[in-house]
Amino acid sequence: MWLDIKYALRQLLQSPKFSALTLLVLIGGLFVSLFSFSFLNSVLYKDLPLPQGESIVRVSTQSLEDADLDPMPAWETAHVIAEQTSFAEIGRYISTSGHIIFEQTSKRLSLEQVDSNFFAFAKVAPLLGRTLEQSDFEAGAEPVVVLSHVIWQSTFNAQQDIIGHVINLNNQLTTVVGVMPEGYAFPVAGRAWQPLPLAYRQPKMTDDTWLSVYGRLKPSISVTQAETELTTLLKGFYQQKQQTLGLDYEPRTIAISSFPAAQVNGSGGVVFTFINGVALCILLLACINVGNLLLARALEKNKETAIRAALGAPTKRLISQLMWEGGILTIIGCILAVLLTGAALSYTELVLQSHMADNLAFWWHWGMDLDTVLAAILFASVTLFFACFLPAYKAATQDVNATLRDGTRGAQGKKAGKLSRILLTSQIFLISTLMLIGGLSAFLSQTIIGMDMGVNFKNTLDVNLALPEDKYATPEQRIAYYQSLKTELEHQGSIGAVSLGAYLGKKPVLPAKILAETAQDKPSVDVIEVIGNTQSYGPYLVDGRHLDDRDNRTAMRTVLISDSMAKRYWPNSSPLGEQVDIELESGSLAHTVVGIVTNRMNASSLFGSLDKEDEVYISALQGEVGELRATLKHFGDKQQAQTDFYRTFYRQDSSLEPGYFRSKEDDFGMLHKIAKTTFAITFGCAFFALFLALTGIYGLSAGSVYQRYNEIGIRRAVGASDKAIISLFLKQGSKQLLLGSGLALVFFVLIAYLFHNFTEQLVPIYIYPMLASAVTALVASAVLLAIYFPTRNAVVLEPSQVLRYE
Repeated sequence: MWLDIKYALRQLLQSPKFSALTLLVLIGGLFVSLFSFSFLNSVLYKDLPLPQGESIVRVSTQSLEDADLDPMPAWETAHVIAEQTSFAEIGRYISTSGHIIFEQTSKRLSLEQVDSNFFAFAKVAPLLGRTLEQSDFEAGAEPVVVLSHVIWQSTFNAQQDIIGHVINLNNQLTTVVGVMPEGYAFPVAGRAWQPLPLAYRQPKMTDDTWLSVYGRLKPSISVTQAETELTTLLKGFYQQKQQTLGLDYEPRTIAISSFPAAQVNGSGGVVFTFINGVALCILLLACINVGNLLLARALEKNKETAIRAALGAPTKRLISQLMWEGGILTIIGCILAVLLTGAALSYTELVLQSHMADNLAFWWHWGMDLDTVLAAILFASVTLFFACFLPAYKAATQDVNATLRDGTRGAQGKKAGKLSRILLTSQIFLISTLMLIGGLSAFLSQTIIGMDMGVNFKNTLDVNLALPEDKYATPEQRIAYYQSLKTELEHQGSIGAVSLGAYLGKKPVLPAKILAETAQDKPSVDVIEVIGNTQSYGPYLVDGRHLDDRDNRTAMRTVLISDSMAKRYWPNSSPLGEQVDIELESGSLAHTVVGIVTNRMNASSLFGSLDKEDEVYISALQGEVGELRATLKHFGDKQQAQTDFYRTFYRQDSSLEPGYFRSKEDDFGMLHKIAKTTFAITFGCAFFALFLALTGIYGLSAGSVYQRYNEIGIRRAVGASDKAIISLFLKQGSKQLLLGSGLALVFFVLIAYLFHNFTEQLVPIYIYPMLASAVTALVASAVLLAIYFPTRNAVVLEPSQVLRYE
């Protein structure tokens, strides 16, 4: 064996270009597959980094209409937890936002309000102080908080005497009782933990509150058994609630999943399968290419191999000899691919932790681990089989008599020719499919990057405002609060303009001039309730006026309509002063159009054009005035704007708690970064796949032509022209080209249909045939050139040289 290894090494060193090309193909294919697997595996399937983390599950509900994982209703959950028998440990929590107020500034953080067994369930001791105790949950207990290691370091400079300090958390003096160790952020990205409010632990039947549930199943109970038991209990309490309150409730079922699966709303399996499927296609393409190169190299030694077989060398021995070149390259390529993957994962960890640390699930860490190493071994084994064993087996099991009788290297048997054609067709199909999918992904990424939202989110912040019904029982009370808050916020030096609004959903809306026999005949339109105008960030006024204080409960009902609606129903006239009938909770009400505003992104459609659907804006001063969202346009200092908001908010009513602050500018900025990264990765993979195809197809075509040197010499000797011979080889290659491209196009039709529907016809229909034509032309050019150049090199030789070629 050592002699075979030395011989293989000598052969590789004598062919540095071949060795380098083969290594590059192997490293690229293995790296793409390994990185995709490791990245997604860390996101979706790793156990939580907690003691007994593999046994921790999250309990969610699902509606009958979709598979989205939703929180649990609080009243039903309290009773389900009390009666269930499937869980050894179970508890509740809600994820909200908190803010620590300093002298001149504030710090926002992810705040978890948790059940009394939360820290015992996680089985992690505090770094400093203690965790929450039962006494912290009693009525009248002093407010306490447990801080994360991140907040302790970044906000309090890792003060060793932090325990017992009183801080201003959510405008409430709160005592710090503990600090958790580094890396602890259960359940997802927690930065501080407080007791779950009594209203969630002992909810009323009339409460419409929701929360999340964690648990650990009993060893003898399966997920299916637990889901069945909890679903049955949940339905029973729903029925009890319906009978008592006389209200209809949507029936829901229980879904139990891991926390990583729940974090991606249960769709991780589809994403994992699709992306890894594409990556494995690239690996398969690399294997085919390397196999082609090694097969052509092995076939050059046909005569030598045949002589060894004739002298009695066993087939296993011949295969071993022929495999060593590919085996050495595969081992080296796998090692380098693993090192490259480790470096890429470390860089990914650095970038994501630097830019998204506050929003990353605590189990999302990327780097070399046992799963990645095992995957590398598996991928290397697959590569050895397809790229090394199969070519060696094919070369070692040749027809010895035919090879020796022919006496040249030009003997290409019928089986060898069939194998070459199958490999070439497979190459063409794979590269065409990958480039077509890559083209669609790139187009979608570019569209998202340049997407017009219809609004300008620069320097804007959103925060939800919820007013308790017992304190703000009437619309007049809620209106007075919102207007006072808006006025005082606009007097802050860091804030320019404020508007309040709420998306009421799709409602039946129709101009009064158009008769509709039933409410179902009315088209559903996005209805937005607002206080204040949106001129500072959009939508912008086109004609008429904005809604203002004149549009109150004593005035006629008014409405703004989007430009798309104006053009849809009044294409040749102005809709100002016209009546629009809107179906609201209080009934069907006529509203007078007082203004037209620009279109904005549809609330129910990410990909639809701005004018695909219509929007109407009604004054919250004329409605029931429910929970609104405040949108602040600030002057560039986001931190100061937040601080001014909190101070103003608590001056208005110190008993209230604001919702989670969001920066739409940051959200869409992150979306653009993701789209740009996707665009770069897509093009990178597409060009790498094209490189693989070019090298593989050229190697396969060159090997095929090489094996037919004898035939080329005979044809030239009997008078065939160079042009005729080249044309013949191109025609024969075109058959595989047509078959491979045809199969890819058939597959692309299905992919395009699904993609077109998913993106709501975002891609113009003419793009699909244009993309198909461009990819087909590019692949065809690559294939035909890969056939043309080896054939041209052969026909320039003298017939006597070709016929004597050995």
